[in-house]
Formats: sequence, structure tokens, C-alpha cells
Amino acid sequence: FVHCPNCRLIYQNPLPDTEERKQFYEKNYYSGLVDRTPFIQKARLPLFEKALRKFSFYRRTGRLLDAGSGMGDFLRMAKDEGWESWGIEPSPQACEISKQWLPGKVLNQTMEEASFPSGYFDVITLWNVIDCFPDPVTVMRKMHDWLATGGILVIRTPNASFHLWIHRVYSTF
Repeated sequence: FVHCPNCRLIYQNPLPDTEERKQFYEKNYYSGLVDRTPFIQKARLPLFEKALRKFSFYRRTGRLLDAGSGMGDFLRMAKDEGWESWGIEPSPQACEISKQWLPGKVLNQTMEEASFPSGYFDVITLWNVIDCFPDPVTVMRKMHDWLATGGILVIRTPNASFHLWIHRVYSTF
């Protein structure tokens, strides 16, 4: 990882190629987080609830895609609020958990592999995944095409300082 002294962006250099990324997610990506996952999931719920409240000013329901949907916590919440929820998740293990309660709507693929018709989604969300794309511009173009006219794209990106702090706290205890 390198740190740009001008803009302070932290990024991986060189970026992993497609095969390296595929192998990373085919192994249990969540295995190193298994003891922390319930805490992480619980901490994200207020963030997801806030996002859904904001969507309601735009639309109460519609078709939603969560890119990098993990174990599907946001998808489940959106579905409970009346959204037709779709997910794309490269981790087979996480995808299987989501598929148990949302069959046929969670694809075990990468964003680069996925395909949807133009204008298919009213909302697309990315919770801490945009930094995982080797070519985010290409993925953004795809998502732009998938969004309906007037659709919403929600991107939350990791805060390196916060994540380093959390890592230090967990490592200490």
C-alpha cells in the first residue's frame, strides 16, 4: 500500500490482477473476520437504516443492487422495506449465506462479470467496495448504464485512518 503525499489517498500498488482477486475471494474472504463479523454487522445497521430513510425521499421502493453485498445484511433490510433486492458478491461463502433467504437474486460474480439491462436499477449501493476494483472507472460506467434515469448511486469508501485505529484496538485486545 502506498500513500499519495498530495491527496492523501492510500491505494494498493501494484493492483492485484483479475486472477489474484478471484483467488482471494474464492478462499473464505471472511475467515479472518469470523470472530468480528457479528460486531461489524451490528455496527453497520444504523448506517444502512439511515441510507434507506434517505432513499425514501426519492422513492419508497424499487429495484436495488448492492455491489459487494457480503452476507446480505443491507439486502435483507432493503427487502424488508419493500425493495426488490439484488446482490453481487465474489465470495462464495458470503454469497451462500445471502442466497438462503434471497434465492436467485444474489450473484456469485464480480462486477466486471455481471450483466444487467440498461436502466434496470433505481438504486445501486457500494459499501466499502469501490477500492477493490482494479479498474473503478470501467465499473462506474457499467453502473451508470444499469441505473434508471434519475437513479441513485450510493458509494461509501473506507476511511484508512479509522480502519487502522480499529485494527490497533482489536490487536491490543
